[in-house]
Amino acid sequence: MMIPSDSAVVLVQLLLAHMVVDFFVQPRSWVEDRWANRWRSRKLYYHALLAGIVPFIFLGRLENWPIVPAFVVTHLLIDGIRTRYDDNTRTLITDQALHLAVIVIVWLFAFNTSASFDEMMSLLSEVWNDPRTALALLGAGMLTIPSSTLIGKLMKRWAPADGGDDTREHTGKEVSRQGLEDAGRYIGIAERLMIFVLVLAGQFTVIGFVIATKSIFRLREGSERAEYYLVGSMLSFSIAITVSLAIRYIIGWA
Repeated sequence: MMIPSDSAVVLVQLLLAHMVVDFFVQPRSWVEDRWANRWRSRKLYYHALLAGIVPFIFLGRLENWPIVPAFVVTHLLIDGIRTRYDDNTRTLITDQALHLAVIVIVWLFAFNTSASFDEMMSLLSEVWNDPRTALALLGAGMLTIPSSTLIGKLMKRWAPADGGDDTREHTGKEVSRQGLEDAGRYIGIAERLMIFVLVLAGQFTVIGFVIATKSIFRLREGSERAEYYLVGSMLSFSIAITVSLAIRYIIGWA
């Protein structure tokens, strides 16, 4: 079941226009001015105006002019209110979620796509209720925090006293070290999820490249810690490959 192509094109054009406005044509100076001056910032209003004009241009039809004030007002309110809070990941995600919600609402009501929306929700329902989806989510979940916890327990006895950039990934505890906070833990989760996706896609050659690259970087560590990091990395890779192959086999993609 697919969304009708004409409705899909409109939604994609609106999403593309939003991406262009928020991430490509907006200078960094505009963003800084918004945070500094909030509602008094002229750049805030320039940006909101572009948020209405660019989608109109992308759609390329004069009869779509009502979307201009709709996007200008909502974009202005969302971005203006956001400046009252800290500029962090949480506010960014909230900001983008609200913008996307507005786009979907405009797409539904301004372009008479309720039938397409019903079909899209039916398609999403089919995907969600598919047992393969549940298995894929289970496998991905197992390779995040549960795997980190298991690796931490297994590697704790060999943890170097001075720590390292991924000691928490291997030991499950904080230590004094240089580097980004919890970087090793997130790197481990990211690499396992990457392997999971590659196994499901059948791209086994790329997995070898990922493992080789990580191993090369680990060999650059001091000789006293190189074996510890390599054991931890190989353990992480082994868990990722084992879980991924099991899920792939169960859902019939073998």
